[in-house]
Amino acid sequence: MGELVASRVELTYYTRSGTGLPTPQVQADGVAAPGKVQVIAISGPERDTFVPKDDLDSFDVQTVNANVTIGTLRPTILSMLPEVVTSRAGFAGKPGGTDVTLANGETLDFDDNKNPSSVGSSFSLTMPALTMVDAATGAAVSRIGKNLVITPDAPDWLSLPGMQRVKLSGRIYVLAAQTSAKSPYGVSDNIDSAPPPAWANAFPWSLKQSMTRSGDPPPYWMSITTFPQPSFYIRHQNQLWALDFEIEAVVTTTAYAALTSFYKPPEFEYLTPPANMAKALRSMQSWTPCRGTLTRKGKELCNGAQMLNCKFNLSGARAALATMGALPKAVSYDFRSKELSIELGPPSRFDTRSLAQRFRQPAQTNITYTP
Repeated sequence: MGELVASRVELTYYTRSGTGLPTPQVQADGVAAPGKVQVIAISGPERDTFVPKDDLDSFDVQTVNANVTIGTLRPTILSMLPEVVTSRAGFAGKPGGTDVTLANGETLDFDDNKNPSSVGSSFSLTMPALTMVDAATGAAVSRIGKNLVITPDAPDWLSLPGMQRVKLSGRIYVLAAQTSAKSPYGVSDNIDSAPPPAWANAFPWSLKQSMTRSGDPPPYWMSITTFPQPSFYIRHQNQLWALDFEIEAVVTTTAYAALTSFYKPPEFEYLTPPANMAKALRSMQSWTPCRGTLTRKGKELCNGAQMLNCKFNLSGARAALATMGALPKAVSYDFRSKELSIELGPPSRFDTRSLAQRFRQPAQTNITYTP
């Protein structure tokens, strides 16, 4: 009857990986033999008849180190600005990584005194620094130890190690020289520089400022007496185009240099078998269901009901029968012959003729756990 004993028990179930992806697992005990492996599905999609279908909505995450120089971070910030994305689509990738400057608190100094003997003017313009604050509280967030998620449109359900939703604020700008040494006399006029590129003219700048510095004429113009002496003329002129931005972003303490897929958290969890369950199940089933009939004579055996609470071993026959531990299935007593007949065998619900029948589970054992 050893053919009715499983040589190996396998419990199949699902768990969630670190990214939330359902992952098949197997807990097993024993050595596989043909036709003697018992497979029990503890959890998995095939058993989720009564729970919501697992939503495998996913989001690909890729990050860059946020704690780098502004020059290194500039291409990343530009790619996150919708105005830049639109401009690049219409003007062949313009502005590129070097066409604009990402402000970081620097001061632009303008000095009109090119000629030592002239009287000019000078002034400074301080640019805002790049800032990062918590999106909910507005508290400042340090870029140290942070990685910036560069894949756009992070869903609300996304959860990453040390994740924080932030707002990045700052300015990108272009400083273009326009005119220099423009004299009202037409003397020593310099040619105006080239007009700005088409993308810059079409770009939705939030700030356009013309910075003109004027000063007294240089001494060599003092010799011109045929025209009235002007008091001022344009020495230098620059155009400042700037875009002030505020964008929402996600930072995390873990770096993902390559695209990594994260999956939406489930509405349910898969049932996981306890440790050593497969071993315990194989051990509990490692008995041979013995069948047969024992017949005994004698009036002392008339109380056959007591026999239903016993296990039976048979000595004096084959060695295996001495420890068979057979279970009584039915007891009958013949009053005329005073014979007690004990039918041995497993209970009816376990009375199978093949290992496949023994392994077959009724629908009641298909259990799904929902928290």
